[in-house]
Amino acid sequence: MIFCDFKKEFRRAYIRYLLEEVIVEPLDDFSIITFTLGAIHFVKGEEIGIPRWLAKILEERGKVRIIGDELKDPKKLIARLISYLKEVGTESMNKDIYIKIYEILKSSVEEEIKKRILKTAKAFIEFREPKIITQAFEKEEHDIIWEDVLFKLIKQCLEEWSNTIFSVS
Repeated sequence: MIFCDFKKEFRRAYIRYLLEEVIVEPLDDFSIITFTLGAIHFVKGEEIGIPRWLAKILEERGKVRIIGDELKDPKKLIARLISYLKEVGTESMNKDIYIKIYEILKSSVEEEIKKRILKTAKAFIEFREPKIITQAFEKEEHDIIWEDVLFKLIKQCLEEWSNTIFSVS
């Protein structure tokens, strides 16, 4: 029987997300030394790729700007979720949309905005669930962070379900 601890799976997905490389634009010239990456030199205006976890820390300290991270704005996130509700495929879907939802809900954004995000996100998830199930039948891989957990679980259940017939003694 297949059991899944979704909280642990989400943590794993979030860690993978934080380890991904992102492009940042330094706002000043500076250098840092990290235990895992060694010395990194930042030159104002020259884009550089670094792990997201480091980019987030440096952005909070006003040292860099993460390129292409417009969904950290709650209003843009809501607008994007609404636009996804009108689309058929995942081609233009932001692969870390669920992580963005999570991060904004955990932030200090106003309660009214959180409620709007929750309402829109729930509609979005209800819209996506049948699509994920369908894709589990049609595809071998799924690249949307967090949806991939459900996708793999459905694939695994389907495989175990069909293999049960062949293991009858």
